Amino acid sequence: SDLVWIEDKNPLSTLTSDRDKLIGTWYLNTDDIAAIIQQDEDLLGLESYEATFADDGTYVERYTIIGITLELTGTWTLDGNKLTQVQDGDRYEYTVVITDVALTLTDAEGMTIIMRKKNG
Repeated sequence: SDLVWIEDKNPLSTLTSDRDKLIGTWYLNTDDIAAIIQQDEDLLGLESYEATFADDGTYVERYTIIGITLELTGTWTLDGNKLTQVQDGDRYEYTVVITDVALTLTDAEGMTIIMRKKNG
């Protein structure tokens, strides 16, 4: 079909499957956090968020809500442009676009989060 042809020609499809680009630490800046809170009021009070994806398929999320910092760990897999994270038996699936500087995650409900690569 035409849709398959368009997807094959889509330059974004080549950005999404590079596992090496995902490895590292990604964070939300203040403006990103404000935008996310507008999408999901449950996140009111979120002050900082970062996620580190390790080469061994594990990840660590660190976030601060109202002055309390939490650290959660889990595992991740990347299959094409589908990122799956498993944490305490719960599965989270996202459609992702990965560039050298940005990680865009979109969940099944269509909520999109854009994270930035942390250097160093």
